[in-house]
Amino acid sequence: MDDAYPYTLIVELEENNVPRLKNKLVKYFQSKRRAGGGECQIQYEDRSRTAVLRFRREEDRARVLAQETHVIVLEEGVIKVSVHLADRSSEREQLTTATNNQQSNSDSRASEEETQVEAVSRVEQTEESALGSTSAVLENVPQDMSKDIMEMLVENIYFKSQITTQPDFSLEMLSDICSAVITFSSTKENNEFITSCQTNRTFLNKKLTVRALEVTSQVRVENLSNISEDVLLLYFENEGWEVEQVTPDEEEQSAVISFKMDTAVQGIIKKEHVIGITPIKAFPFYDSLGTVLYGKVRPKPKLPATFSKSIHSPLLTYLHQQQEAAEMVCGHLSALFCKVDLLPSSVSFSPLPALLEQKDVTPKDIKQWKQSVEQAFTQVLSRFKTLRLQPPPSTWEESEAQIKEIVLDKTMEVIPEKAEGALSVVGLVDEVTRLEPTLNELMTRIEKRVQRENSSITQGFEISEEMFHLLCQDGLADRFKDNYPDLEMTYEDKLILKGLSHVVSDAAIVVMAQVLAVQKNLLDGPTAEEDNQIEAASREEQTEQPALGSTSAVLENVPQDMSKEFMEMLVENIHKNYKSPMTSQPEFSLEIISDTCSAVVTFSSAKENNEFITSCEKNKMFLNKKLTVRPLEVTSQLKVEDVSNISEDVLLLYFENEGWKVEQFTPNEEEQSAVISFKMDTACSQAISNSGKGRKHSPATGHQ
Repeated sequence: MDDAYPYTLIVELEENNVPRLKNKLVKYFQSKRRAGGGECQIQYEDRSRTAVLRFRREEDRARVLAQETHVIVLEEGVIKVSVHLADRSSEREQLTTATNNQQSNSDSRASEEETQVEAVSRVEQTEESALGSTSAVLENVPQDMSKDIMEMLVENIYFKSQITTQPDFSLEMLSDICSAVITFSSTKENNEFITSCQTNRTFLNKKLTVRALEVTSQVRVENLSNISEDVLLLYFENEGWEVEQVTPDEEEQSAVISFKMDTAVQGIIKKEHVIGITPIKAFPFYDSLGTVLYGKVRPKPKLPATFSKSIHSPLLTYLHQQQEAAEMVCGHLSALFCKVDLLPSSVSFSPLPALLEQKDVTPKDIKQWKQSVEQAFTQVLSRFKTLRLQPPPSTWEESEAQIKEIVLDKTMEVIPEKAEGALSVVGLVDEVTRLEPTLNELMTRIEKRVQRENSSITQGFEISEEMFHLLCQDGLADRFKDNYPDLEMTYEDKLILKGLSHVVSDAAIVVMAQVLAVQKNLLDGPTAEEDNQIEAASREEQTEQPALGSTSAVLENVPQDMSKEFMEMLVENIHKNYKSPMTSQPEFSLEIISDTCSAVVTFSSAKENNEFITSCEKNKMFLNKKLTVRPLEVTSQLKVEDVSNISEDVLLLYFENEGWKVEQFTPNEEEQSAVISFKMDTACSQAISNSGKGRKHSPATGHQ
């Protein structure tokens, strides 16, 4: 053996207590990257300060020697070693000393022998790696090509070639990827086979391809039911193989382990492994194949595990109750050789033995069986729809009965979930979708009715029966029917209104206003025809007013320091500008609104306002100041102030009695004011105009 490793170095170590240091020294000096070394042997006794290192190639020794001091980083710490040349007599002396030490200590001798065997094994592995792959991959193999025919083809390739001796080989069929792997005893035999394939007529006629299988640094370990990733890593590290990555597969109770050196693989697969009391199996894993090689006999595929899946409770109940729907689900999944069982709270899926009996089934198909079943189950469930309705608790029985009256189709079910306060309608998508608007409308009606019942109030009005009849003749009942359809109105010695609080409040105002109007008519005595004429005239006046348009213009982007006097001068300048079409200066009023950087100019007519806006766009001073102008919109809102002692109802009745229909009343108690919105914008101008003529807006205080 010394003749095979003739290039010697002496290794000197610092004092240490590192166990199994010899293995770690071999690993370090075999690494070209870390030590510059290569294939080597080492003779070392535990806790010794020196070792003899022998290399197969002189250039490997030269690279190690060029780096006189080496630092080996271990888990136990850092060890510094130095190397130097030694003559043959010195080597023999050290070997004799080592031999004497081994004979004096039987335990050390046994350990030494074990280490030597391991070193030889590692050297052999290193040699094999250097020589290359011993396996070839045949691809595009037809599914119907048997193993026997493939073996005959391999023999034929050798028979027709120039090779005189037919080597031994093993064959492994990989039908799921249409490939076969042939393994020889040496790289040379493998290379000869690959070369011979290119000239074999049968090989070419079958349109097969061949390539060398890569040397792998990965193994797949199986039967890992209770073994964690960390335990695996520690086990192989402690055995002397540096692990780079562990990729577990919990579903298959296996893991793919990547090592830093591919030489580890051959040592691992030849050894039996037991972790704790659990025996595990290791097989080489190849990325290009996406699988492991088991050798001559690949294990037969196993049926996938049974699994279960939870689904929405109403849908599961529906499948229990509707046999036709359940048969639809089972029939859809039977194509995947899956047996479906409807359990009380879930659905169970079991593979049928016929799955493995299929001629074209592959390990990949079996591995993906669960995923395929889940996708198919989701697809078939998409044919059904669940409409979840939540009626008010107090109407549960009533709602269930009314829903069942609507759901008459026998292919649909109403599933009660009283604990969750829901009623689910389940059936085929088209049928449930067709009834969905009707059922939602039913729930809305029931909810509104319950809301009215829970929040309804009753208010009475002390009016005579004669007044009640007059109000009805005046259209009160029709008005309520049009505006407040859910309001109940009865008369029992007094007028009684029942409904939602805000509806009753609005209706009460209408009642009081109409009572006052009736009383006024009784006092003033106008006829119905006169009332109609007055109302028609008012409407005509309101219709004419909007045609006049806005009489005010808004100047925007007004600087904060621009005074009212300057603004008035600017308005006059716009009028006097020679480009202005206005021939006479109109009267106007000006109001500065400094907080919005605006000013409002109000003229006597819309025509004057329009002429002013047109002239602004041509005025040089106006443009230089970067002002903008627009007509002020006609408003339908009026703000009344100083109303501290006037109630909302009084104000509303006042304006209603004046003939202006109020749409909304927004009080501001802090400012003792209110904003009143009218149904027609002409009401504002009329109210302001009447104020100017001396008509009072407030019957109590006379404030405007």
